[in-house]
Amino acid sequence: MSDTPDPRAFFLDRVASLAAEMDAFDEVLRDSERFGVIVRRQGTLHHCAVENLYLSTRELPPEEREAEVRAWLDVMTKEHRAPETWEEARPLLRPVLRTPGIFATTRLEARRAEFVLSRVTPMLRFALVLDLPQRMAWLRSQEVAAWGVSEELARQVALENLADEASEGIEPYDPTAASPIFHVNSDDGYESSRLLLPGWLAAFAGQVEGPPIAAIPHRNALIVTGGGRVENIERLVRIARDEYSASPGPVSPAIYTVARDGEGIELLRMPGGHPAGGIVDEARARLIATEYEEQRAVFDELGPERGWATPAAPIEVWRRALAEDDADYVCAARWDRGDDSLLPETDVVRLVDGDDERQMPWEKLRRRWPQALEEVEGADPPRWRTMHWPEEPDAD
Repeated sequence: MSDTPDPRAFFLDRVASLAAEMDAFDEVLRDSERFGVIVRRQGTLHHCAVENLYLSTRELPPEEREAEVRAWLDVMTKEHRAPETWEEARPLLRPVLRTPGIFATTRLEARRAEFVLSRVTPMLRFALVLDLPQRMAWLRSQEVAAWGVSEELARQVALENLADEASEGIEPYDPTAASPIFHVNSDDGYESSRLLLPGWLAAFAGQVEGPPIAAIPHRNALIVTGGGRVENIERLVRIARDEYSASPGPVSPAIYTVARDGEGIELLRMPGGHPAGGIVDEARARLIATEYEEQRAVFDELGPERGWATPAAPIEVWRRALAEDDADYVCAARWDRGDDSLLPETDVVRLVDGDDERQMPWEKLRRRWPQALEEVEGADPPRWRTMHWPEEPDAD
């Protein structure tokens, strides 16, 4: 076993030590899992992810690096003054692309409704931030209202601001690759956000082999290649899987392609029998399962506080063999007759009545028995409260 210290762990320890030495903080905690520190300043807890700080300061001499860390901690934890007018705010607006799990803590879950969020795909959200020196500040609906503009206009302006920089940093991901593969190396914190720009991914048509496909394994990564070759798709899935697993700021292990309108994005789904279908579907299922399990942990903790007697149901993922060397992945939830539960929105629901079980596709359950489930207000990703058991009509 090597005695060489992990440079990331060493850096995190040093950041926590420097924070503890500063008079500004009442409490300092290390968050190794998310590569950050949690500090309390004037009664307010702040989670500070240090990934970008680590990367931007790693070439500095020790004394300069520590000075940068202290300055960064001060800026990150000071309450920002929201721009008072639309004219002040307009040039600072930026879009970010995240999953619902970005709020999967008990502290943030209770405040989810405050922020400006909109749905992009089942597990991706368009959020707005203010681009402040050395930090992003999440934008709240009340701030937009105070400026006298709509959230839709704020989103449009944020996209326009990012579009001015959209072409910066696009480079070959692997110059030796047999097929073109690109990534965004802009080092601006908005790498993954470029997928929100209308037509951005579609513009790679003709530069890659086949329809453009993209991965955003973490917030500072956006990788694009073509879906015309099986090996391209499989390689992109492996890159996304590995970087998603290794990053303290993961976004998605799934793969995305150009939406049917030619402007936006949607999940990549392969036709039946496609050689890459299994690995693509596995990545989709992993994202769904991760998001719902993080949410379930928070709901279980918040339940007593909010008076919820109904538990959040776990999600199941099955590998389903279709033919020789072919399989897909199914996300499922179990509903036992007589039990109250908050079901995740899955491919299939297992309806269990004693020794009998029916496996019902989600769309069919909602279409034939619209009163069976009731959507839980404010749950993101969506959950559904079990209400009325879906009875099959007696055969004549």
